[in-house]
Amino acid sequence: MTGIKRPIPISGMDLLPNMYTPGMFTNKKDNIPFSVVLQQNRKLSEDKDRHLQKRVSELQTQVQRLERKISLLNNENESIKKRQDEKKPLEEKIKTLKKRNAELAAIARRLEEKAKHLQQENIKKVKEDGHGHPETDHLKKMFARQRAKDLSEHAKAMLAKDREIEELRKKCQELADQLSNAEFLGPENVQMYEEKEELISIIKQAAKERLTMEKQIAKIKPVSGIIGQLRG
Repeated sequence: MTGIKRPIPISGMDLLPNMYTPGMFTNKKDNIPFSVVLQQNRKLSEDKDRHLQKRVSELQTQVQRLERKISLLNNENESIKKRQDEKKPLEEKIKTLKKRNAELAAIARRLEEKAKHLQQENIKKVKEDGHGHPETDHLKKMFARQRAKDLSEHAKAMLAKDREIEELRKKCQELADQLSNAEFLGPENVQMYEEKEELISIIKQAAKERLTMEKQIAKIKPVSGIIGQLRG
């Protein structure tokens, strides 16, 4: 029994030097412990997260700023559209006044031509028939009636022109008041300036045509009495 050799027990600690080496949990290149490497990586990750959060916050601020700007632009567009819709009746009124102005001018020309033609015919008839002819008085009466009718038509046309000029002046004054109360010169106000200039041009043309009609009537007979009767 004494001659038998028993095996020597081997513990796990005896095998540990063969399994573990000092460089196993270190950075072999820089000889940095693994825990330090983990800490560095964690710090880099946290820095990256902070940078991303900051960038997200900046982008959110920019988005909010753009949303506010879009809202302001939408409100401005709505305001411009509303003003344009309000100006449409005025534009239609200007077109109507232009058309009426042209019609009155045409009437004035026709009346002038008719008066000249009747006067020439009357003079011709008087010369042909002589002063003592029985039809002379009749022709004079006919001419007087026609002249009175022409004067009345001229006077009515002048009254219509007066009303038209007065209405145009009121519209022009309204535009002037709107422009004087405007806070800034925007595209819509530029259009208002153009409309005002156009109205002023129409007023000048209408006044010129009225003066022409007045001169035409003055050649035949003073019209103050006829105009007074029509207004009354």
